[in-house]
Amino acid sequence: LSQKVEYLGQERLEGGPAYALKLTYANGRVSTIYLDATTCQEVKRVVTRKQMGQEVEMEVFTSGYHPVQGVSEPTTIDIGPKGSTQRMRLTMEKVEVNVPMDDARFAQPK
Repeated sequence: LSQKVEYLGQERLEGGPAYALKLTYANGRVSTIYLDATTCQEVKRVVTRKQMGQEVEMEVFTSGYHPVQGVSEPTTIDIGPKGSTQRMRLTMEKVEVNVPMDDARFAQPK
């Protein structure tokens, strides 16, 4: 959970205006999220990650929101280095929550 939230203003993204918020976590990590100015759904997140020993800024784009038990969930997530057009796309065909599962699925392998 974030320790501090700072409003950075409004920015224009590809899909339209978005509110930018800087999140500072208890461990010192910082990320910036962008909320669609109309729906307040998260459309972009910028985070810093270590890759091969170097700090790299990554962009995460979320879209295709659909309601799942009263909560709006993204069905498409695009992830890649900041400023790059090369991204990995994750597309969910189905999102379910609180589905009963057998505890054996989480047992240590033998």
